[in-house]
Amino acid sequence: MGAPSELLAGSQLESTTVKEGILLFEVHPGQQQNAGLFLDMRLLREWLQLHSMDKNVLNLFAYTCSLSVAAVAGGATHVTNVDMNKTSLKWGAKNHQLNGQDPRRVRSIPHNLFRSWGRIKRYGRYDLVIIDPPTRQPGSFDVVKNYAAVLGKLKQLCNPGADIIATINSPFLDADYLIEQFAQHLPHARFIESIPVAPEFVDKFPERGLKICRFSLDHTPDL
Repeated sequence: MGAPSELLAGSQLESTTVKEGILLFEVHPGQQQNAGLFLDMRLLREWLQLHSMDKNVLNLFAYTCSLSVAAVAGGATHVTNVDMNKTSLKWGAKNHQLNGQDPRRVRSIPHNLFRSWGRIKRYGRYDLVIIDPPTRQPGSFDVVKNYAAVLGKLKQLCNPGADIIATINSPFLDADYLIEQFAQHLPHARFIESIPVAPEFVDKFPERGLKICRFSLDHTPDL
């Protein structure tokens, strides 16, 4: 458990609040591998602040809800956060509170994604979907085995023209893998652009690092 860390000055902090632009986040430095905020996704949070106005957002694999915070800051009408880790979602609720955001605009589903489609559908249809999964989470999700199953559900959940932000962070799978998965399992979605990783975290071999792709869903929704 945990991750190697070195305290260079001062006293060890169990938790602290950091500021990214106008947003505030609670982080737990040095306690575990993930401190609560993925800094390499800063530009995606900036994108969400610019493109979430009046949208109903679905945030899959929400973790501590930093992307949800960014979407609400950008004017999203509602965000539905899905993550099987209840502790992470409670942490995410704190992040929304830190930013003075109306809790009525945020819904949380603390269950395994594949057992929650009915409830997720109830809160739709969605104008923006974020898919930011772990590469492999034993007993829950595997990028290679399960990404297609997620894509197969989106046509029933989204409004025409919905934006879909899809990420993958595996050294063995490049962005073409995502494009191929969409072409096969969600052919009505067009690849629009890649959203870059924060320049402070650009990988020496970008194809092995974090990939963030934006698609647009063009279809007449199923009734």
